Amino acid sequence: MRVLDVRPKGIYITLEFSSEQLQQISDFLEHSKCTFNSEVEPDMIAANEYVVSEFYPNLNILLKDVANGP
Repeated sequence: MRVLDVRPKGIYITLEFSSEQLQQISDFLEHSKCTFNSEVEPDMIAANEYVVSEFYPNLNILLKDVANGP
């Protein structure tokens, strides 16, 4: 992973990953289970929802697109 750019205003960060690195992240998430106490860590509800509903599915779509080529 390489940080390419950091922009202010909500802090946006541009990163660079190899497809192999992204596949490793996807594989890890596929085999991971998130456990937390929502009363003690209420912010984890939104974090879990984002990873499960947006990040992980979009990552897999990206990996499929890369595998299919241009």
